[in-house]
Amino acid sequence: MQAKYILLIVIVIIFITSCQKPEGVGGTSTIKGIATMLELNSLNEIKDSFPAYDENIYIIYGENEVFDDDIKTHYDGKYIFTNLRKGNYKIFAYSECRGDSCIAPSIPFIINVEINENNQTINAPEIIIKNY
Repeated sequence: MQAKYILLIVIVIIFITSCQKPEGVGGTSTIKGIATMLELNSLNEIKDSFPAYDENIYIIYGENEVFDDDIKTHYDGKYIFTNLRKGNYKIFAYSECRGDSCIAPSIPFIINVEINENNQTINAPEIIIKNY
């Protein structure tokens, strides 16, 4: 009888420790990157380009439908999300949208990032934010 309880406890411990944790905070990995601001004229031509300082950068964990966290860029356009678990993430920022093709005043610039292992630092592709 006692052997059954020990076996049950071992099975429960194995089950609890073998569960895969979803994307999000609680891990040891990092995603970092840089955002660049493009100043455009009415003809959609670049007037100026510089680090996008004090801009919101958003992150979506896994397949969530809304953003899970956000952070402001530093003076040099850099941002960093820390303590992330393995999995898939979407990083994005909003740009202004002008013209007849726009259905909203802002459009997201989205990049996909995958963390494959613990203690990993991912250098994300550059985020481009357009401003008119």
